[in-house]
Amino acid sequence: MEMSLVAWAFIMVAFMVIVVFFKKIPIAYAMMVGPFAISILMGNSIDDTMGFFLESFNNTMKSAGLMIIFAMLYFGMLTETGFFNRIGGAVFKLMKGKINIWAVMIMTVVLAAIGMLTATIASAYLVVFPLMLVFYEKMNFDKRSALILVTTVCAAMCFLPWGIGMALNATFAGVEIMELMVEVLPISVVFIPAIILQIIYFGQEHKRKGGLMKIQLSDEEMNELTKKKTDDGQRDMFVVNVIIFIACMVALVCGVPTYLIFMIGAMITMMINFPTPDKQGPVLGKLNGQIMGILVMLIGVSMYIGIFSSTGMVSALGEFLYESCPEPMLRYFHIILLAVAVIVIRFIPFQFYNSLLPLIVTIGGTVGLSPAFVVAAYVNNVCLGTGSSPMNATTYVGTGLLNIDVNDYAKKAVPIQTVTNVLIIIVCLVLGFM
Repeated sequence: MEMSLVAWAFIMVAFMVIVVFFKKIPIAYAMMVGPFAISILMGNSIDDTMGFFLESFNNTMKSAGLMIIFAMLYFGMLTETGFFNRIGGAVFKLMKGKINIWAVMIMTVVLAAIGMLTATIASAYLVVFPLMLVFYEKMNFDKRSALILVTTVCAAMCFLPWGIGMALNATFAGVEIMELMVEVLPISVVFIPAIILQIIYFGQEHKRKGGLMKIQLSDEEMNELTKKKTDDGQRDMFVVNVIIFIACMVALVCGVPTYLIFMIGAMITMMINFPTPDKQGPVLGKLNGQIMGILVMLIGVSMYIGIFSSTGMVSALGEFLYESCPEPMLRYFHIILLAVAVIVIRFIPFQFYNSLLPLIVTIGGTVGLSPAFVVAAYVNNVCLGTGSSPMNATTYVGTGLLNIDVNDYAKKAVPIQTVTNVLIIIVCLVLGFM
């Protein structure tokens, strides 16, 4: 039975690899139809299969889906008012119209670290990209690189004890959060040179591709950026929009449900900036297409994750990997799994690693490794995989804000983050942190 589940798991993964490679079927629909068909072939009824999907979809919508939809609506409306262009223009003016690509990337990193103080990756995306998008576009900087860079910063900040990731990992390890944080902090420090290397790499790549290394805006261009985006004599609501934006960010830090923040923020922003139906219609029509595309993808992700997890394929695959590991390599079992995490999570839901943690802790205990030491390796580095994967709902926040294709992003992110992951593991092994 177990081998049968393992076989089905490999079929699921192979199906997704083929879909991604040949690009003949939209991936969202492939994730709906393929896993559904596999579940039926496994002997599950249609009702059971839909139950797997609905449970996963409900969890996805609760954890990220509603937040993504309302955040996209809010930030989309704010963008239509010219809010972020004016902020970007003000920064340009402060710098007398001069800025270089290194400053853009450093600003991106700093804002990401500030945004990640909420211990929520989606919040970091929401803080960084609406503000920085104007700079990426002015300098023709690859927006995929920006998302990779922010994801790496978020991974480095995963040591924060109030984050859900730390809470889950501490639970799996059966240790106190502060005990786990002591083991995680040195690994987080190792991320700093990795972030610097990524900045250097992306800067050189940008130069090689002929991107602008620095720009000098004329007075006319700066005025164009900073001017109000209103018509028909409508009042300039920029100051009011700033107050609403700050209120939303404060509410994020205070722990108010994220979807509620952006639902209310979107409603108020629409009423203030687009007070009549004839003004609201074009804006909503433009945003509805983006939101519908994200919703379809969330449905596909939920079907894939639901079938993969609820049918027992995830746990069966974990047992199979353990049984396949030679005994002399048990000391490094958790490291071997971690080294391939970015590639694995590209095609298998990251919950696969969560489900394996109790098993990994047990194996580590047989060779004298403490639970906190074993689990600490996964807190930061698995984030590199989740932030690079279309199987993770939060990824759609970043790609949606930057208006880039999620699979095109994953194609670039997975190789870079795999190298980053392996380099961090090697350094941590040498220093004794893993």
